Amino acid sequence: MLEVKSEDSASLGFSYGEKCRERILSTIGFYGGIFNKTEEEIFARATHFKQMIAKFDQEYCSEIEGIARGAQVDPLWIYALNARSEILDAFYPECSAVFLKNSGILGQNWDWSQRLENLAVLLRITKGNGHRILTVTEPGIIGKIGLNSKGVGVCLNFVNYSKPATGVPIHILLRSVLDSSSVEEAATKIRKYGFSTNGNILIADKRGDYVNFELSSDHLDEIRPAEAVYHHTNHYLGSNPNALPEELQSSFSRYKQISRFIAENAGNLKTVDDLKTILLDQQNPELPICRKYIENPFTETLGTVCSIVMNLKSAEMNISLGNPFEYGFKAFKV
Repeated sequence: MLEVKSEDSASLGFSYGEKCRERILSTIGFYGGIFNKTEEEIFARATHFKQMIAKFDQEYCSEIEGIARGAQVDPLWIYALNARSEILDAFYPECSAVFLKNSGILGQNWDWSQRLENLAVLLRITKGNGHRILTVTEPGIIGKIGLNSKGVGVCLNFVNYSKPATGVPIHILLRSVLDSSSVEEAATKIRKYGFSTNGNILIADKRGDYVNFELSSDHLDEIRPAEAVYHHTNHYLGSNPNALPEELQSSFSRYKQISRFIAENAGNLKTVDDLKTILLDQQNPELPICRKYIENPFTETLGTVCSIVMNLKSAEMNISLGNPFEYGFKAFKV
């Protein structure tokens, strides 16, 4: 657990960067290797996204530049990490998210490179106004999957779209959700700034209110379903076109498996353990929901880095600090 507290964004970032310097350097090394671009090209993209973040919220720029000072790195590298999904400009079928509306249980598997298993940070942020955030993130990135002291939680899935993303980076949008006091406050930000990025953001709160946003480079679908159990993987469910079917076999398989589990257990899915059962499922050994690491030509390996289940009513996160096949769950309060 990495804890940072401060009255202002710059100091908050500095504390984060100073405490996490070695992991940030390793993360820069990882992404520098898979961006498949020169440092000059990476910095050019990072400069663009710096401008987009500044238009969205200048406080996030102060925090990012504070991280850079604390970690003693060029700020453009920290901007690049926070825009890593947009700079990668590639599709990896990763992550399955589920929300149990009636009990306020939200969770997902985070599927990514095994390199991130030992680098990922469980970050607790306490702001000057007392607002607290607990997020599983990557070193140097200011927000990802998590929940806050107001009972608002957020999950992320990647989806594929043919046009490159040029808007506010999706990890910045995730942090803005974690800085929100309600689903509606978070949704207002996504409606205004969620265009020109690619991904799926599921937002929920302790009252059972939830909304799902499917984002693409030129379109935004706001989905407000009525289901007691909602789930999303890596293909569009709304009006956006999907990638080629062969690229989405894993996503379609995981979505169908979760749908089948929900249908077979209607009305009985209520607890943290119920959601763990879904996320750890391996009934389809070739395309499972929870994945062991397999070789991947771009990220070296691809699998479930960790599994996260959040009780929004009690403001508690249950997380496997690594692949769930190797690590058990631990509980952390916001």
